[in-house]
Amino acid sequence: LEYLNPAVLYGLTIFTATTGREIVKAVMDIEGDRRYGYVTIPIKYGLEKTRVLILIHGVTAPVLGFLTGFYSNATLAYYTLFTVSSIIYLASMLKAYVKTSDKQTLEKTRRRTLYAMLTGLIAYLLIKT
Repeated sequence: LEYLNPAVLYGLTIFTATTGREIVKAVMDIEGDRRYGYVTIPIKYGLEKTRVLILIHGVTAPVLGFLTGFYSNATLAYYTLFTVSSIIYLASMLKAYVKTSDKQTLEKTRRRTLYAMLTGLIAYLLIKT
């Protein structure tokens, strides 16, 4: 399993978390995107499939982050901060999954996932400290 090195897992974690957040933002912008003829995930595949993607990304990003820590022999500081980040990210994405049609929930998710991702990046700085 040499392809599961920390750098690859780190990249996958960031990619997955960012993509999940962008999917939430695409749901927020669906009306305007339709008006201007943009083809986004929610427009092309529908809200039900998009909701599933929100859930998948909400769970997968934290799992990948913990795997990164495991394969890096991370510090307790990393796990502590990354756990906080993961809870914020996962809880926010679950709320977006449940209340996909509520613009206020989606806006809170957009903002909170940004904070979660910043906290996760700070945790990565502490991975070997």
